[in-house]
Amino acid sequence: MKKTAFILVFLFILQEAFSQYQKVNIPADSTLRRLMQEYKVPALAIGVIENSQVSQTKVLGELKKGTPAPPNAIFQVASLTKPVTEMATLRLVSKGLWDLDEPLFHYWTDPQVADDPRHQRLTTRHVISHQTGFVNWRWLHKSRQADLRF
Repeated sequence: MKKTAFILVFLFILQEAFSQYQKVNIPADSTLRRLMQEYKVPALAIGVIENSQVSQTKVLGELKKGTPAPPNAIFQVASLTKPVTEMATLRLVSKGLWDLDEPLFHYWTDPQVADDPRHQRLTTRHVISHQTGFVNWRWLHKSRQADLRF
């Protein structure tokens, strides 16, 4: 539940930023604290990058009861990078700067699958729809390798 709540707060902030297509301002502490309380989010860190520089940061909440989250807190974000990556990718696609169906090996190939010819068919469309055929968490499998299952 906490992950879902965090995603909702995170997506709310992204939606606000991208819907206005203007300089991004982190919402007021009172707004963030209200959302954190409403969605039971114990701690939240936000950063804004403008012109390749971090322009704003904010950390609110507690890592554990009575311990405020410090500015250098490390959060396990897991799949939270996916919507950000997908949004950025789809913005590039909408501007004609990226092709969803161009094979990704033109840019990079994971050395662990370089000998498998199927890697040459992988596209951004496969990646953002979670259809690459890669195993999840390579280090949890007995081979500790990335491999294409389908």
